[in-house]
Amino acid sequence: MEGHCFNVVKRKKDYALLDYSMPVASYNQDGSIKTFYPFIGALSNEEFLSFINNGVIKTFDDYNIKDHKEEKTTNKRMYVVGRYEIEKEHKGAK
Repeated sequence: MEGHCFNVVKRKKDYALLDYSMPVASYNQDGSIKTFYPFIGALSNEEFLSFINNGVIKTFDDYNIKDHKEEKTTNKRMYVVGRYEIEKEHKGAK
């Protein structure tokens, strides 16, 4: 597994993982690639809290887009998220 960046964004009722570095292909009717879109994986509020508090491994079904519809592939996408902490600098620290 290789590390890379992705975004987690707040939506109206849940969260979404957006992966621009490993996009989803959108195909024309003749099977040629039309364009690419970021991968979008839904996260519930509980999954998001677990994401940021505990670090998790989340697996999503992969998909392509044909005729404006998502079609699942046989592949899976796994995202490992660690817990990040920002330490404040203390006064007088060297």
